[in-house]
Amino acid sequence: MQAVTVLCTCLLLTLVNAELLKNGDFEAGTASWNQCWGFVCKLTASHDTRFGKQYLSVTNRTASWMGPGQGIQVTPGKDYRVQSYIKILNDLPGKLGQRIELEVSFDFPDGTKNYVNAAVRPLARTSDGWFLLRGDFQAPSKRNSCVKFYGPKGRVASTTFYFQGPDPGVGFAVDQASVTEITSDPNWRAKTDDVINRLRKSDINVQVTAASGVSPADVKIQIVQTRKSYPFGMGGLSSWKYVDPAEDAYRDWVHKHFNWATPGNMLKWRQLDWHSSGGGTLGCQQRKPTWTVVPGEVQDIDYDLELFRMVHAADPDVKLFLNDYNVVAQGAATDAFLAQGLKFKAANVGLYGMGVQVHFLKGQEPSPTLVKERLDTLAKVGVPLWVTELSAQDDDPNREADFYERGLRALYGHPAVEGIVFWEFEGYKEAADVDPISVRVLDLLEKQWMTNDNRPLAAASSHYTVRGFHGDYELRVVYKGHELTNLRQTFTLGTGAKTVSVNDRLLVGQGRSSKVPGKDYRVRANQALNDLPVTGQRWAGGQLRVSRRGTKDYVNVAVRPLVRSSDGWFLLRGDFQAPSKSVVSTTVYCQGPDPGVGGSLFGDHTSGHRKYLTRLAGEDRRVINRLRKSEQSKCS
Repeated sequence: MQAVTVLCTCLLLTLVNAELLKNGDFEAGTASWNQCWGFVCKLTASHDTRFGKQYLSVTNRTASWMGPGQGIQVTPGKDYRVQSYIKILNDLPGKLGQRIELEVSFDFPDGTKNYVNAAVRPLARTSDGWFLLRGDFQAPSKRNSCVKFYGPKGRVASTTFYFQGPDPGVGFAVDQASVTEITSDPNWRAKTDDVINRLRKSDINVQVTAASGVSPADVKIQIVQTRKSYPFGMGGLSSWKYVDPAEDAYRDWVHKHFNWATPGNMLKWRQLDWHSSGGGTLGCQQRKPTWTVVPGEVQDIDYDLELFRMVHAADPDVKLFLNDYNVVAQGAATDAFLAQGLKFKAANVGLYGMGVQVHFLKGQEPSPTLVKERLDTLAKVGVPLWVTELSAQDDDPNREADFYERGLRALYGHPAVEGIVFWEFEGYKEAADVDPISVRVLDLLEKQWMTNDNRPLAAASSHYTVRGFHGDYELRVVYKGHELTNLRQTFTLGTGAKTVSVNDRLLVGQGRSSKVPGKDYRVRANQALNDLPVTGQRWAGGQLRVSRRGTKDYVNVAVRPLVRSSDGWFLLRGDFQAPSKSVVSTTVYCQGPDPGVGGSLFGDHTSGHRKYLTRLAGEDRRVINRLRKSEQSKCS
């Protein structure tokens, strides 16, 4: 019995220690809370107490920092959640509301201090009644410009949690205060990878119809992504360099790596202040904007709603965003931003999405657990989230690269995040191929998060599936080491599955053979064909297949795109040079239109005027017309 009693006691202590604050509900009076120096802290029993019998009211404040506090124990590098119910006791005339904060201070052995704003609510009023204020913080763990060093053993001398914020003369009440450690999810990487695979990819179903004369071992199917559709953008774009004719390299770099961009300061209000009042460019005048001048102070707390409503009415097609910071990289204002988003959504003023500026503090490793939790909170608004600015910092570039990767995976791996725009990091400008930060980021964006599938037909069935990232693609057919460019296909993969078909009958040349000396030749043919609905056809005429020493070469002699039956007979001609090495056989043929498209062919081999007439019918229409060069043909 004694052993059981001890075990239960230990378990109880473990559960109690999970809460770092003591007497957070104030049911034990003011025990464990610091003395209220210079202001009044009073236990108040009331019918509107949030929990229990009483709460703590704080009045007679003469400075914004005045509020109750309590010392807590934290571990460097760990994440913590803070929360409390609060209400404002009185409003001040001429004030829209009050700012209330949950603050954490760190005292270090060298006598210095550091402060972390863990949660904030702006514009709180008595009419709000009791509201829940919550946020989180990460205990600092190393020296940098934002966070002080703990000391020889990585410990702070002391840590204090406290309330502050409202103007002097404003009282507030608190109840159910809490500080608890957040357990990091050890499986965050696997979970984000699962989201990426499910939401950022779709199936590419490949169907290959093999001809009897083609060995699967000779054929490779390549599926290459050429452009990603998910918005990855470059922030801080230099507009001057981008439009400078001499800055081709800069533009090429931007176009190569990004599909979105944010101009640095070019569109900020201060850049436009030099324009005369009421003035504007011709482009602006064509859009007929409305300029509204608001004299004096803004007295209406809902004025921001009116701005959205006016813009949405003027141009309903514009995607309007709210945008704020301290809501994802840090969590002080996450709940406040959620409340603002819900307010705008309910007002039906054209809110399209929520923009979040994600600037991880220098030296602070991003917490995927906290990032996900904050994104989950903001996703409750029910609109897309966009990362409008993303940055990470550390004195060690390799650690900074690690920070970027952790942050990117957490953001890209969240279902609500619709786009990500980077803020400036060094690789944007020079040496992107050697800068460890750029190398890591571009490896994610262009290798790990783009699709490049290359498989021999012998290793795949005639029907197989590739899981590909959304975007634009090319399907390429490689036959005995050489790409058959006439078989190249392009397609776009979206949120639904895509089926692409390869008919490798086109790989088979069935004409008679002849030896080809090392001379120049000209091939021409008159052709006409029927249309498939809507699309034009592409004729590749005079295709030359050269076999030598067990290998094959292909030369595209002449091509005409977008041919239709309305063109009637047309002349297709080109020329080629026979290889100078030993050649076993040569076949000249025509190919190109889609399966099901027929055509007539009248061939003229310049010299000898030997004519060929072929008309496709029935199943043969699945085989591309071929002009066969016989041994008796005399070409010059």
